[in-house]
Amino acid sequence: MKRIKKISVLAIGLLAMMISVTSCDFGALNDAVDDFKVVIGLEPINTTSTVLLKDASTGELISRSVQVQFEGENGDDVIDVYSDPVDEDEVDGGILNFGIDNSVTPSETNPVRVRLIAEANGYVTTSKTVAIESEGANEFRIRMMRENDRPSGVNASTNNNASASDDGTVEASYTVNANSSDGESGTTVEVASGTRFVDADGNALTGQLRTRVTNYSPSDVSAMQAIPVDLVDEEGNPIVVAGASQLRVTDANGRVASSAELTAKSKVDNHGPVSYTVRVPAASSLRVGEEVYVFGFNANGESIISAPYPVEELGNGNLGVVYTSSEVPFVTVVASLLTFATNTCSPLITVNRNGNNGAITGRVFGTGIVADLRIPQGVSSGSVEIVPATELTVELQTASGAVFTETVNICAQGGSYTVDLPAPPSNLIDATMEASLVCQNPDESVSVTDLPGASVLYRKTDAPQGAEWRVANNTEWDFDEENNALSGGSFDVQDVEQGAEYTFRITFDGETYERDVVVTGTTVTYEEVIESDICG
Repeated sequence: MKRIKKISVLAIGLLAMMISVTSCDFGALNDAVDDFKVVIGLEPINTTSTVLLKDASTGELISRSVQVQFEGENGDDVIDVYSDPVDEDEVDGGILNFGIDNSVTPSETNPVRVRLIAEANGYVTTSKTVAIESEGANEFRIRMMRENDRPSGVNASTNNNASASDDGTVEASYTVNANSSDGESGTTVEVASGTRFVDADGNALTGQLRTRVTNYSPSDVSAMQAIPVDLVDEEGNPIVVAGASQLRVTDANGRVASSAELTAKSKVDNHGPVSYTVRVPAASSLRVGEEVYVFGFNANGESIISAPYPVEELGNGNLGVVYTSSEVPFVTVVASLLTFATNTCSPLITVNRNGNNGAITGRVFGTGIVADLRIPQGVSSGSVEIVPATELTVELQTASGAVFTETVNICAQGGSYTVDLPAPPSNLIDATMEASLVCQNPDESVSVTDLPGASVLYRKTDAPQGAEWRVANNTEWDFDEENNALSGGSFDVQDVEQGAEYTFRITFDGETYERDVVVTGTTVTYEEVIESDICG
């Protein structure tokens, strides 16, 4: 629990009462001391967000500790449960909650944008921007890739045979290839002899070098969503990916290359020390001579390279892009700019719910492009920023877990597409869950006036691995003024199976409380035991 920064008027009133009795009635003073209780008065937060940090391979919430930094356009507007500004947070259990300062009001035309930089042991550092378009509770999902468990469409190749002299000079040229499993795309990196790799502090990499190239297939939606940076140009506009890769060079001392330079021993003329050949899939529909851009991003998701290159013939019927660089970006992306494309649209997806009451999650994707889509409970449509006029797959999942998939050229239909969802099973209901909050110590009670920014997640207890966690809505917390304690709260869940057991997770200020509850009807009560500093 963070340091207490706001004391409610309830506690101040009790303190004043104690002072007033000290001059005449010591018995009353003792009684007042016995009854004295500090209650933390937490201010309401108008705009809150819940971010689910998910493993890109399993779909499960990440169980390891994740360090998250808040950056970007509105990074300075992020606040904690005390309404104090924060620039980072440590997340356990894969559930991140944060608020936006009440002086900032998001809207569809003026969204609040926060770039989240997430780091966890064994995972690839991931930088993603969330765009908050309304006040109230918002939710997002970010996928992080484990270094030793990559999702489909992500392939890596490692060379451990290269070495550098004591002054950092690479002694012999070498090549590393990473190709997609379907053979449609790939990345080849060639390092010239006489190259010197240097880390961010200017130290040369020496001795045995470990060079790993990771290729992300633009044809695989899982690979596209695993790319650990925003797929946008320097102005924040979406791009169509033709190829994406990571190059990581390390030495035995743990130094990581951030740039490369040619030494006097180099035999390469008029070229950069590192050469990239990116083979693009045929489905990208690129043509020889067509201009694409090479974007390089650092680990914070910031663009450090942006340059145009022509598409070339690579032989054997393959097309691709060849370029050299003295930088070693965290991620490199070859892409077409949608802002220059003539046939694009910003599609509106409308659903005929047909009895599906809960929030609908999904995505719109095709070769080189993927966009998440969420249609909240009580709403019947959602939009995607911009897509090319080509066949794309629309995938939607209802709150009950039913999945709808169809491939369609939305732009050819005027940028609007309507989905008729199948009716849910007859045993599904909507329910209001009423949770009473008690402390582990029966002599204590929950000593806060509210749980601003708290989230409640739920899914069936026997759900298979990777099943979607849903976020409850209409969450309200009840402060009992007579007993000077937070007594409990209520929240709504949609399309749950009556008689089935669900797992509920309440997360507040970095603490998560989990309980398995059978949904017996439209109103269900249960007790949650709190074990934290908010008890007193």
